[in-house]
Amino acid sequence: MHSLPFREDETNADTDITRNFIRSEILPRMKKIFPAGERALLRFGETAREEDAFLDELASDSVEESGGAVALRLSVPPALFGRAAVLAMKRAGVRADYTHEPARSVRARKEKQNGAEVSLPGGLIAKREYDKISFFAPQNGAFAETPLAEGKFTFRGKTLVVESCGIEQARRLCGKEKNVFYADGEKLAGAVVRTRKDGDVFEKFGGKTKKLKEYFIDEKIPERLRNDILLIAKGKEILFSGREISEKVKLDESTVKALKITYSAAESCKTAPAGAKTPF
Repeated sequence: MHSLPFREDETNADTDITRNFIRSEILPRMKKIFPAGERALLRFGETAREEDAFLDELASDSVEESGGAVALRLSVPPALFGRAAVLAMKRAGVRADYTHEPARSVRARKEKQNGAEVSLPGGLIAKREYDKISFFAPQNGAFAETPLAEGKFTFRGKTLVVESCGIEQARRLCGKEKNVFYADGEKLAGAVVRTRKDGDVFEKFGGKTKKLKEYFIDEKIPERLRNDILLIAKGKEILFSGREISEKVKLDESTVKALKITYSAAESCKTAPAGAKTPF
């Protein structure tokens, strides 16, 4: 249509290049020995593509989004583990060199103890977290300690909402709503919202006091997520752990002011505390 002249790439005749060597040397010899060879290779390629797609689908069942990371379950069959690791790295953002050494390094974490990690291209980390290997980018920044107040606090995808509620409502609904907790407001007077610090302790609801680190381990909360959890504290005493209130602030017969605490993930909330009002 445009009368453009034909031009041949000058590298096409260079048999030091693998594709050219196969096209110029291997395929002609194969056709002499096995005339139907090209058709056989084509059929093999079609079968390989179908099987590859099927195996990718099986492997993808072991890869999921979890806690701001891409997680690979360790229960994936060994024959699919390497493939699943490659899929997980792709989803996590590794765009190059994910098929050889990085994939082998990820496979090695499977045999290591909890907490073992390896650096990947693109600044990502692969870390064994209990029954998974998680792929994530390290987080920077911290939550500024803030006096507890009625209102909303947000940090790295988590939202903590504190509001007053009636005593009877609190007693009736206590323990019956997901991610919703009820506490004695007067016992929370003077508390702050913050993230964890060294030396923190927590008295589990109906249980004993233990180090917060030990509590998180018991709850199987991955180490990388522990610094993101919004806590309610007085000094080193944690009164809300992100999963339950402390025995020290539970509702009892003397409670005259109840607080409703709602804690959940919120994808639109990524940074600093916001919206707090009415200090106790």
